[in-house]
Amino acid sequence: MHKALVAAFAAFFAASLPAGGQNYDLSSVSAAARQVFASCESLSRREGVAVDVRAACACLTGYVGGIMTDRDFEVAAFLLRVGDMTETGASPASIEAEIMAFFERGYTEDDVQRVAAAVEAASARGDAVCAQFEQADSV
Repeated sequence: MHKALVAAFAAFFAASLPAGGQNYDLSSVSAAARQVFASCESLSRREGVAVDVRAACACLTGYVGGIMTDRDFEVAAFLLRVGDMTETGASPASIEAEIMAFFERGYTEDDVQRVAAAVEAASARGDAVCAQFEQADSV
């Protein structure tokens, strides 16, 4: 029994560790993670944050990705992308095209409302978990 328990823990931790040598396919979840991270960095730059936020952004990306379904994570990435486009002065036509493409992929207004509420509900805990990494030379 003891060997089985040790093997189970070993398998769990091996699956949980960062896989530095693994090649992840460029799935929609991977793309969503890159978008969430990029949006976090972009927002920090626009707000004039004077510290290195990459570790906090990576933490936030993992936190949000871990609490959401794949679909909701993709919706969150879309919302951040549109927010970035709006904040950086993208043309209304390009923003509208992004929104139309989103709905053409089968997403709905209900998806947007559900994810916006989930992000709001999770933001305090996400800040508590990840803000500690917003330090000079934290990366």
